[in-house]
Amino acid sequence: MSTNKYTIKSSCKHTFFFKHEDDAPELMHIYVRHLTTPEDAITTFFTGETTWNKKNKRYETKTKTHTVYWLWIDEENKKVLIISCFTA
Repeated sequence: MSTNKYTIKSSCKHTFFFKHEDDAPELMHIYVRHLTTPEDAITTFFTGETTWNKKNKRYETKTKTHTVYWLWIDEENKKVLIISCFTA
């Protein structure tokens, strides 16, 4: 059963939510699956180029080194769900 545990980080008036793994609830998905960190994802979010993926209904932000998939939880209050972060 999913516990829906999240790590929450704040940066530049944004709040970022990082989901934990169901099978390893003490670990974040981005670390378990891709060995990336919240700092990698946040840096990519702010410095990369963003496009909307209509087919998958998510934003995709890319730099030379990383890609982040994300969605607004609450755009007005700048709350962001990080779906995934991986190296390019």
